[in-house]
Amino acid sequence: MISYEKRTIFLTGAIIIAIGGIISFFFLPMTVQNMMLHTTNTFFIQTPSAVIKLYLAALACLTVAFLLVFFFWKKGIIPSILLTVGAIVMFVFAFNHFQLMSEEGITWSDLSSLEKQSYAWSEIKEIQSVPKTEGKGYNIVITFKDGNDVTFTRDAVFNSKYYKFQEKLTEYNLSFVGKD
Repeated sequence: MISYEKRTIFLTGAIIIAIGGIISFFFLPMTVQNMMLHTTNTFFIQTPSAVIKLYLAALACLTVAFLLVFFFWKKGIIPSILLTVGAIVMFVFAFNHFQLMSEEGITWSDLSSLEKQSYAWSEIKEIQSVPKTEGKGYNIVITFKDGNDVTFTRDAVFNSKYYKFQEKLTEYNLSFVGKD
């Protein structure tokens, strides 16, 4: 006789992850990044949209992993473990992908890397405001003297901290090309 009681724990877990993920993707990635990155000198942290997509993909993997164990019990354990490990890797890369501005300079991490790149405000070559390719609004492209660049989305949160950004532009006499 097969006991279905143990299996229902995995179905319950899948439902909780699915519903919790739908609710939490609005705030959890940004909250985790703020807790990890915010210091007294940080005045702006931007969570790129790729973080939310990767976060949702990781939650989908976890949900499928739990469903595999529920439906296939022992046969689903190995694929479930692989999906869970994949989800953990996705969470690590998602929560490590960020862009921030601080009193010292600009720091960011690309989605495909765990390394942080940091530049001081004095290392900026130019700042451009360019229209978004999709939709309305502008992106702020900051180019550094060594040729690297980083793009910030000029959204409502960026605009609320724009005065701090403008202070740094004035303090370091940086050029701003495009719409201010």
